[in-house]
Amino acid sequence: MSMIKKKDNNYGRITDNKYFKQVTEITKLYDKTQKIYDELANLEKKGLKDSDEYETLKGLISSCLKMETKYFSKIDNLNSKEMKNLIDQICNLNYEVKDGEDVDQDDKIEEILEKTNLYKTDKIKRLLARFRDYSLKRVESFDNENEEIEEEEENELLYETQVPVSLPGKSAMVPYSELEKLMDKYSGEIDPERTKENEEEILTKKIKNDAKYFKDEIINIGLLNRIEEEIQKTNNKHLKNILIDYKYNLIYTFESLEKYFALTKKDQKRNETIEIPVDFNELYKSISYKVALLAGDNTDEYQSNYNEELEEEIKYKITELKSKEYDDTISKEMNKLDKKIDKMYIESLISAIKDENALTNIIEYANVAENDPIDLEFKNDLIDIKKRSKEMKLKL
Repeated sequence: MSMIKKKDNNYGRITDNKYFKQVTEITKLYDKTQKIYDELANLEKKGLKDSDEYETLKGLISSCLKMETKYFSKIDNLNSKEMKNLIDQICNLNYEVKDGEDVDQDDKIEEILEKTNLYKTDKIKRLLARFRDYSLKRVESFDNENEEIEEEEENELLYETQVPVSLPGKSAMVPYSELEKLMDKYSGEIDPERTKENEEEILTKKIKNDAKYFKDEIINIGLLNRIEEEIQKTNNKHLKNILIDYKYNLIYTFESLEKYFALTKKDQKRNETIEIPVDFNELYKSISYKVALLAGDNTDEYQSNYNEELEEEIKYKITELKSKEYDDTISKEMNKLDKKIDKMYIESLISAIKDENALTNIIEYANVAENDPIDLEFKNDLIDIKKRSKEMKLKL
């Protein structure tokens, strides 16, 4: 990963983007924040996780998060066309496209933020993760009236029949399709049917965004808890230190983890009265319960944007696991650890599912994969995946 570079021929100079200066300020903050995380990891490696120094550094994380929130609040629209162009430029400068490969922006971001490959992280990974998380929570993300017009739609409007309209203080040519909306705005007359329809669309998109945000949050916490368990039971000092770095890279990168990790002992004591869970295991239970309630009230949206997306990712990860090969350039122990992280991630995905049908589909998919010629190790992986899926079905 590289830093934000200065030029991308497809969009002109990245420095000319209206958001470049604001984003650069954010990444400067991220450089300082990452140094704090590096020191926290070093303290844990030395067995000083319960020290006053460790607690003081956690307090600095909380301050950095507040500053980050302040910076993002000054960005007028995380979903504007210019912001999307900037994100695209950052992706292009930090993603190596293979010959003949056609990858869209979302896929590039997913590849850059791959959670099973966080042995290293940097400010660009954090930045892209934050763009995604904050845009899912920001109002303009689900307010249809503020959505950016797609390029094709924009071109159509250029050639659409336009009519002259006199506005207060000036005249303008307005596309015919926008005329009714404009008349409503200036006359004060609102079509109740259209207002109701718009409100329903906004609510649907908000539910969709919530489903995606909670899905990522519960996966992250599940993976973090599993890595923490692995740290506790790993005796090999070298592998333990790698897992410790991995843990802090995960927390640093994703806001859904950092906002809880940043709570100090003083914060935890204050939060006792308002019952905010600060232990990640308890937090996992709390969010799981919240997701189950929301999924019950909004079945269709959660089915497509939560359970179905989890199911598809698990199937993809099973296929990846099958074709995974040992890397001759690293030690056998590191290859085993890498495989273990892949499996921990799949377990985190399975544990996040709140739908029996999705779990049944995964079991059937694993059964089909087991019928193909496979080695003993992958067969055992499939047995573990089916076992975990059946356990989750019993809990639903």
